[in-house]
Amino acid sequence: MTTRSTRPATIADLAASLKLSKSAVSNALNNRPGVSPATRARVQAAAERSGWRPNALAKALSTGQAGAFGLCIARDSRVLGSESYYQRVIAGIEEVLIDSDHALLLRLVGPTGRDLDVYRQWAREHRVDAVALFDLQADDPRPPLMDELGLPAVIQGSTTSTHHPVVNGDVHAEVRMIIEHVRSRGASRVIFLHGPTHFTHEIDRLAAMRAATRAHGMPLRTIETDYSQEQGLAHGRDLLADGWADAVITSNDLLAVGVARALGDLTGADSALQDPADVRIVSWDDSLLCAYMRPGITALNRHPQSTGRQVGRLLLSLVGGGSGAAATDAGSAPEDEGHRTTLVVRESSEVPDRIED
Repeated sequence: MTTRSTRPATIADLAASLKLSKSAVSNALNNRPGVSPATRARVQAAAERSGWRPNALAKALSTGQAGAFGLCIARDSRVLGSESYYQRVIAGIEEVLIDSDHALLLRLVGPTGRDLDVYRQWAREHRVDAVALFDLQADDPRPPLMDELGLPAVIQGSTTSTHHPVVNGDVHAEVRMIIEHVRSRGASRVIFLHGPTHFTHEIDRLAAMRAATRAHGMPLRTIETDYSQEQGLAHGRDLLADGWADAVITSNDLLAVGVARALGDLTGADSALQDPADVRIVSWDDSLLCAYMRPGITALNRHPQSTGRQVGRLLLSLVGGGSGAAATDAGSAPEDEGHRTTLVVRESSEVPDRIED
């Protein structure tokens, strides 16, 4: 008794069944010249019926491409697993790559410097055709390493690089939105809980926040954190207990949630805070946490998925697989589908109505 083979159809199988040469079938399947439109349509229809799929290894050998882009994230998994920014960025990249011949190769290594070894391994083994670099640092070793390894790169964030494509937001516009909002709600003294200052985006945020508050005559206190909810809670308790601040700005949603929890705790006789509702909280990153907290947390919607789509398109452009600027100045990457940063106003920054006695 014979059994029917379940192996995938090959180009040779298609060529035999259609009575065409293997080169003609290959040209038709890969949209190369050398076959008529009618033959191309016939081959592609037969491939669809037979369940033919391209052989990734054979394609890599013929094109010289790995068929993958690399994203190595060097962040504390405790924070990374809770915040949604990277999840939405990755979703945006995948939206672009789903219709391409490239996949996303993701590695999470923690803040230990092991990411440099990952890039070297990828280059040595020809695992990726280009990489996306996030969380740029002062004197970041990665852009020059990519040049040394011959790995094309797209940079997301503030950088002095002049020859890599860059996707970056306008931090000064973001600060203006936040400060103008809290001022319009009566705030005059600001605390800024920011992330580690070895990140260039945090350096930029600090500089912009200091300039904006100084321009409006608003006293400012700043403190560095690790982005965690635990530090938002601990620092929130310490900084708010004396009743000095009436606005707290945080660099991400986890910190904002921690501060909101701290405010909820500062209702006893030991606190100098007259009314926790008089403190406005604004997060630099919007998320479901901000939306579903009670009270809801006012936050910047920076459209991370849009950022991911921009990064994905630029990665494809580096290997000739899509459109995108070969290089852009920081902050000048085109907006994706009109998605500009907006401030989503929720209860955490609104002034409650009070009934006078």
